[in-house]
Amino acid sequence: MALNLDAYAYYGLKLPTAEESRGVHDLDGFLEDRTSKIVTLFPREWDGGVMEQTITAALARRKLDYPKTGPMTPDELAALVKRPRKNIVNLLAPANRGILKSDSQGLISVESARTWLSKRDDFHPSVWQQQNSHSISAPHSEPVLGDDPIFVPVAIDGTWFSPNDRNKRDGCYYVASGDHEEKYEDYWAALEFLGHARFPGWRYRDAAGRWRAKTGRGDDWLRKSRTEIETLLHAPLRAPAPRPQRQEANAKQ
Repeated sequence: MALNLDAYAYYGLKLPTAEESRGVHDLDGFLEDRTSKIVTLFPREWDGGVMEQTITAALARRKLDYPKTGPMTPDELAALVKRPRKNIVNLLAPANRGILKSDSQGLISVESARTWLSKRDDFHPSVWQQQNSHSISAPHSEPVLGDDPIFVPVAIDGTWFSPNDRNKRDGCYYVASGDHEEKYEDYWAALEFLGHARFPGWRYRDAAGRWRAKTGRGDDWLRKSRTEIETLLHAPLRAPAPRPQRQEANAKQ
């Protein structure tokens, strides 16, 4: 459900569920009755604001997809674009010529929110309506995914957990959740472990061949195609670049 919420809130996708064959998405039921289900579905240790922001963003996405569900709050729009609430409130001010339109209660009209979002390169329009077809229209200039999407964690430096991050000696992946580290021979098993980690981490070889660790941002997952990951899995493991040799000092005459 956590991955489903993230995929829907920030990428406009609905991941497959056990009920999908009957045309029912668990996600929709969760968003319709979110208050009670937050308590039952998500453990308290996840309550660092990240999941609540994702849920709020998903509610904003739902209002874009179903305008009749009502206007949008500044908090919902701020969560959707991952920006401070004050930035959204500023766009409502007359000094900014009312870029966003609101009613007397300060609620933002869905139409003005949609117009504003359409001009942002970092916003992904919803594509879940086309998921059952053979082609998905990609937003802006983003390449079209040829198969089902896979979400991978992104480190603070912007790199993502890749099949190339396995240990050359034993071919295993070393992944961590906080201080707890585990070893997996299978990439998909390691990725599943990271999916349950609040702050995912993994080890990798740098250009000098040193074994280092990376920490994910927790709330940032990158969408990749299964084909791309499978290609990397079957490619030979890249050997680390050789370390530059030190020039020995000339012997004293």
